[in-house]
Order: sequence, then structure tokens, then C-alpha cells
Amino acid sequence: MSDTATVSAIMPVYNGAAHCVGSMWSVLRQSCPPAELIVVDDGSTDGSLAVMRAALAAEPAPTTTVVFLTQVNAGQSAARNHAASVATGEFLAFIDQDDTWTPRHMEVLVAQFADRPDVAWAYSDFDELDGDGQAVTHRFLAHHRLAHPKRALSDMLREDLMILPSASVLRATAFRAVGGFDPDLCGY
Repeated sequence: MSDTATVSAIMPVYNGAAHCVGSMWSVLRQSCPPAELIVVDDGSTDGSLAVMRAALAAEPAPTTTVVFLTQVNAGQSAARNHAASVATGEFLAFIDQDDTWTPRHMEVLVAQFADRPDVAWAYSDFDELDGDGQAVTHRFLAHHRLAHPKRALSDMLREDLMILPSASVLRATAFRAVGGFDPDLCGY
């Protein structure tokens, strides 16, 4: 990752106490950690943020600033947009509360933007894990022989998009230019 590139990682949380700490540490322990991790609690009732704060109190994040925001339950898209509205990074990287990144996730994806101001979005293949963290499918896109990379919007609309937010990094200016996620839509 470039010495000047900054990344804001964004994690929406809704009743995610069972998995959110593992997701948080996968962000904070990146080979090239983001400048900030913005966690938006979307009206949880299970103490998700308290669990995350306790984990950070026991072992503080070495270089990443962690910001906790709360909002009345408005859905995952609204939570992502809320975080993006306060993010300071040149790039936005999304992670869901029950996902984890491999240690070089940020390093590899942000490298795709190097010297390419025309690139607004980079994404990767992903592994599918069960609730216990055991591999179900390694390299999901390749395993299912899904057509990737998709290089045109028409390809994305014609076929199943199958690009997860947790496997994506976007240039913040491009994200804001299109108005972020549509809060009326759910899922990825």
C-alpha cells in the first residue's frame, strides 16, 4: 500500500456480539492496517459495542483509530452510509460483522489502485466459512466458475453480481459521487 494512501474500514453491526470481535481483529491485524475502523451499531440489543470495547480495552489497536457510532436501526446500507459520511480515508473498505479478512486483504486490494486514478473499485474472491469458522468453499467465485472479473456495469446487471462488500475496496470519492448504498435495499 502506498505510504500516502489512507483506508477507512467500515463495519455495520446489528446484534453481532457473537462474531464482531473476530471481524474487528481481522481488520486491526492487517499487514497494512487501515487508518481508521468505523463501527456503526445499528440499534443492537445484545451489547455488541460493549463486547468490542472490552476487547479493545484488553488489547488496544496498535495503529488504527477505532470509532464507534450508534444509530436507530435503519439497516445495513444506512449504517454503511453513516460511517462513510464521517470517514476520512481516500479508500473505503467494508466488512460485515461476521466476516474476517485474510492478513493481506487491504495490502492486495489497495495495490490495485496504484497509479490508476481511473480505478474506483477493487474486489477479491472470498472463502465461505460456516458458523464455526470452518471452510465450506475455498475461493468461492473460482469454485463456482462465476464470470469474473466483471469490468462493465452491464455485466453486473446481466448476471448475479456476486461481489461482497467485505471483499471490496472503493475510492471514497467514487462512493460519494454515486450516493453510497441505497438504504431501501438489503443484503449485498
